[in-house]
Amino acid sequence: MTNPSSGALDGRVLLFIGGVHKSGTTLLKQIVSTSGDVSVFEGTGVPCNEGQYLQNRIKPDIYLGELLFGFSEEAYLTEDDSHLLGGVGEDIMRDWQGYWNHKKRIWVEKSPPNIVRTRFLQHIFPHSKFLMMIRDPRTLFMASRKNMPWTRAEDFIEHWDRVYTAFIRDAKHLEHARLIAFEELLRAPKQIAGEVAEFLGTSLTGTDNLVDPSSDDEYKTMWNSFVQQGGMATRSVRLPEWADGFGYETGTF
Repeated sequence: MTNPSSGALDGRVLLFIGGVHKSGTTLLKQIVSTSGDVSVFEGTGVPCNEGQYLQNRIKPDIYLGELLFGFSEEAYLTEDDSHLLGGVGEDIMRDWQGYWNHKKRIWVEKSPPNIVRTRFLQHIFPHSKFLMMIRDPRTLFMASRKNMPWTRAEDFIEHWDRVYTAFIRDAKHLEHARLIAFEELLRAPKQIAGEVAEFLGTSLTGTDNLVDPSSDDEYKTMWNSFVQQGGMATRSVRLPEWADGFGYETGTF
């Protein structure tokens, strides 16, 4: 398969941002955008300026369960799927490249489902970089609840588990990838911004004003009340072992 990025990218860095909805992907994009080397999609007329809606070769999340896209097997793509989508890299790049500033060195595309498509994206756009966001499933659920009030916490956390377990498995096949915890970003924005800048080979400025350290406080209170009122049978939900490394649990805060 020919390299679809050989002409359009011309030495530029293609960065993909992703993660479950409400995990901090928009905030991360804003932080990355403080670099003078970076170009992101703006003024596209599609939700959140996400590239998933600016191409017609891969299904966007609205056809895959939207906030719960990870329950759809069609959302998961690897290099093994590329042979089924002849010319997909060329077509997507053709659709996207008009929305980037060609004077910039780093081109960014942010769409939540990128989290389960990293291997596929790396295959059709070799040497791409990936910054994925993860957030405690408890605060994430409370932040998402207004958009999906019908969803049980148990099902939401199962979805979270599926998506991030898949990424952790796929990350072993990626050249340049980093998983950033939303909580770490709140605790140490300067440090995380510095690490992201180093990862991209650029500098980021003015990031402090973008991060509100108290962003999770309200959701923690809401979660504790939710559990205490019997909103979730916490004993019936077990997180995967890798979640221990992030300090994530299912009980109260």
